Amino acid sequence: MDADPCRGSFEEDRISLHTMIIFSEMIPHAAELMINPFGNYLMQKILDVCNEEHKTMIILVVTQEPGLLVWISLNAYSTRLVHKLVETIKTMKQIFLVKPALRHGFLNLVRDVNGNHVIQRCLHCLSTQDNKFINEDATLIWLHIKMDAACYQNVFLIPLDNNERSS
Repeated sequence: MDADPCRGSFEEDRISLHTMIIFSEMIPHAAELMINPFGNYLMQKILDVCNEEHKTMIILVVTQEPGLLVWISLNAYSTRLVHKLVETIKTMKQIFLVKPALRHGFLNLVRDVNGNHVIQRCLHCLSTQDNKFINEDATLIWLHIKMDAACYQNVFLIPLDNNERSS
């Protein structure tokens, strides 16, 4: 055991200071780092040590531009980072920022292997109420597919029946 109890506190403060310095330099480049083959590992480590305020700042950066979080989710390098982000969000503000950002590109997420994993992570980690947008959008997609199938049937199959009758 350390003879000087103040040293432990000093070490923690020093580590915290280093974390803050790294975070302040990194935050303007968060989106770029997320999709980088090596930068995404740095971002994962930062998510491990940052507090909720820092996490909210990261979410603000990646949701400020429409479609950015979806694009990051579709990237093979950054999809695991988005999983981790979804797994660790806790505050209503964080959820409020992430939901519309993912909803913006829901169809792209569902169709892509990496994006689909992000949607599945939301279903697993977020509350039923917070996942309501997924159910609503999935229902809309299903209805569009059904309507397209009905239009296809009307356009292509019914004229065939009429031609068969006339011959």
